[in-house]
Amino acid sequence: MRDLRHLLVYTAIVLAIIAVISIGFVLFPDFRFSWQSKAPEEPQVNGSEIMSGVAEFISSAWRPDGTFADYYQCTKNDMVCKPLLNESAYAGGHAIAYLLRYAEATGLTLYRYKADAAMEKALSACEIDVNECERNFFALAAYYDVTKEKRYLEALEKGIQALPQNVTYSTVEEVFPLVVSDHMNKLALLYEYTGKQAYYDAADAVARAVALQGLNEYGGVDLYYANGSAVKVRAPLFAASILTPAYKITKNETYKKAIDSIFLDTDIGSHADAFFSTVTPLQNMRLTVAGLIEMADVETDPAKKRSYDNAADSMMVLIVKNRLDSPLRPIFDGTNNFVTGWINEIKRPEDVSYLEVNLKSTYENALIATLLLEGGYRDHELLLDSFGER
Repeated sequence: MRDLRHLLVYTAIVLAIIAVISIGFVLFPDFRFSWQSKAPEEPQVNGSEIMSGVAEFISSAWRPDGTFADYYQCTKNDMVCKPLLNESAYAGGHAIAYLLRYAEATGLTLYRYKADAAMEKALSACEIDVNECERNFFALAAYYDVTKEKRYLEALEKGIQALPQNVTYSTVEEVFPLVVSDHMNKLALLYEYTGKQAYYDAADAVARAVALQGLNEYGGVDLYYANGSAVKVRAPLFAASILTPAYKITKNETYKKAIDSIFLDTDIGSHADAFFSTVTPLQNMRLTVAGLIEMADVETDPAKKRSYDNAADSMMVLIVKNRLDSPLRPIFDGTNNFVTGWINEIKRPEDVSYLEVNLKSTYENALIATLLLEGGYRDHELLLDSFGER
């Protein structure tokens, strides 16, 4: 009898709890099962936060002699990434350009002060050694864009290297150095600044040879498959770095057709993750994003313009997801800048075991942040993902 009474009491208590919960669901329907159905939110970081983090990273790499520490070594055991020992100084170039552009965009005078100091050193070095003009080409271009001072244009023209004679540009060995040095963008800029036919003709000659050869004919490993055939790893790089700058100044529809065939016809944005199977994924993606942004700027067809924008967005989001060291998702020190390479082996970033020793490059961080700044990502919320314990 006693057990029966206990059972009745327990039953009454359970029924009372159920009744209270039911009443709560009626009075507060918005909370119904939210604890079950609400998926954990992915962290987000604003584009402006990334640009600020990179500016601070580059600023901390600045040296009073106008150079920058380039490579920082990051390990799991250290709270702060440290400059590599016995590492030669980085001349500046894109780092100077980014500090200038970021200072112009934000009005933060400290970054302008450091950019100006580095630029004066670069100009002095350029007067002595023409190679220093070439190494700081894009910093000189950024200062000429802002100031229109003749001394920067003179240094730019001094720094452009003449293309070798009797080259057909039919082989990777002949074309790839122009990709690495970003030579076609240099020629395009100088033509826009001066109107000199020699710069136009040099860019046009290279682009004509590459378009005639065919972007996919320069070989390399298969990057991804689309429309029943393979897109080779060098095709997007050559489209972005060779044909896009030439198209900007020539408006040659043959070049545009070749660019569209790689960027739009194969829907490159949906294959962005394929770049992480390449030996230098960050460089390859960065160059491709730059080309996509440039094409979006010059494209007159609204549908194609959106396609270029969307493809650039897809690739930029993937760079951020995989390589941003954010306080919301720290890889190492969580300072809103990018992990750019590995010391020992190149491995996919999902393979956490190979993240023991990584590098952060001032040069690569400046280039990625410049794309964010010039590509209109300042107010974008970019998702981060988590690929394991760090």
